Amino acid sequence: MQFSTMFLMAIAALASTSDACKCVINGGSHPEATQPCCAQLGGNYNSGNGDCAAGSISEHLSNFRACCNTWLLNNVPLTSDCDFPKLAAADLAKIDTPQGEGVAVKA
Repeated sequence: MQFSTMFLMAIAALASTSDACKCVINGGSHPEATQPCCAQLGGNYNSGNGDCAAGSISEHLSNFRACCNTWLLNNVPLTSDCDFPKLAAADLAKIDTPQGEGVAVKA
């Protein structure tokens, strides 16, 4: 009984980590890019936490990432924290690019 409760809690925790998407760089999220990218795809944006509900754009995760790439922080394109099946190695490198804090701007 205790094992099954712990197992279900672990599954719920894993599921909750992928229920929202953001435009990010170096671990920092940027709602000024996330909101318009979410809206462009008809997604559900939560201004309280700056998330776009992944379920609302689940068929368009690569498009969300492409939209994030049109926003720059220190002349480096943002990316998405949501993975999709055909994630390119070049996109993975962008997630780890060390950059400072700041406001993303539309390229």
